[in-house]
Amino acid sequence: MKLRPSFFFILLISVGLEAISQTSVQHKLPPDWTVEKFNLPPSFAPGFPYTGTEEAFFSPDWANNKSRLYWTYCFKWSLTGYPSLDKSGLENALKIYYTNLLISNLRLANIDPAYSIPVTVKLIDLKSNDIAYQGTVTMLDYMTQKPIVLHIRVIKKEPKTIFVEASPLPVADKVWATMDAIYN
Repeated sequence: MKLRPSFFFILLISVGLEAISQTSVQHKLPPDWTVEKFNLPPSFAPGFPYTGTEEAFFSPDWANNKSRLYWTYCFKWSLTGYPSLDKSGLENALKIYYTNLLISNLRLANIDPAYSIPVTVKLIDLKSNDIAYQGTVTMLDYMTQKPIVLHIRVIKKEPKTIFVEASPLPVADKVWATMDAIYN
């Protein structure tokens, strides 16, 4: 059973995430990109280790598996407390986040989560001024029920703010510059 692209948005409503805002005044979005803002930890991931807010920025065709921008989006975590934002802490947080997002969407579609493959997150430290880590998230695409590899970049903006870019497109693709412009 394939999930319709709107299932991510249905999930946000159905699992009780409280939308804080539908627009972002801090970021310039490219034409047709959309934003969702909600509290962390998200209700679909109770074991998520961070508190704060997330702003997720979606490309126009992020949920259209025929589009080159499929699964292309980015998000900003504005965190509270004293979060562990080192490589290990971020890998753990991203694994919990994507694992629970996948399980929630599969359950919503009445698909046994045991059908899924384990989510893996691999980051490498770039020791760069802008991009702290680059890597991949490998998981089952809950919309197509096929494996997908998302290339990711993690940008630390402030001690408690990170920006994560994700896309199946290689990091040399021009869409990465588009995502960079959102957080700059």
